[in-house]
Amino acid sequence: MRTLLLVVACAVTIAAQATRSTWDGIYTEEQAKRGADLFDRECAGCHGPAGAGGSMAPALVGAAFSANYDGQTVGDLFDRNRTTMPPRKEGQLSGAQAADVTAFILQVNKFPAGQTELATTSMMLKQIKYVAQGPGSSPDQGAWADPEAHRASVRQDAWRRDNAFHTQCDVHRVVH
Repeated sequence: MRTLLLVVACAVTIAAQATRSTWDGIYTEEQAKRGADLFDRECAGCHGPAGAGGSMAPALVGAAFSANYDGQTVGDLFDRNRTTMPPRKEGQLSGAQAADVTAFILQVNKFPAGQTELATTSMMLKQIKYVAQGPGSSPDQGAWADPEAHRASVRQDAWRRDNAFHTQCDVHRVVH
């Protein structure tokens, strides 16, 4: 009987962890503030103020950005920040810095802050789903008729922009 209770308790704990999402207050205001400062120094030159988009890189805020990550995990966003940014300094952000920037990106995308900071490791963040549409949202509040088709389209557009951006950076490095 004890073994059965232990198994049930573990299953409930795992299920609870698996259902955490971007709407559960997964970062703190202070962490997002640190991320904003780092973003201004390292990212805004390409991605624009507050991630609104720049001449060299796509926006990190808005429906298209959120659709690109919808259904993925916060760990996927964290990994992207940590391993591919900023250009010419790829992979140099610490786990804490990548978590701070990720918190800032979540904040500018209007996800709520909470009492606990984002973890600084991808493995922990892979347990948190990036859910673009808020709980209780209705289709007339911005959902798409075919969300999967929209996400696929946005992902392809983002891939094209990202590759064009990195190609421009590579050309810039060679020319200069």
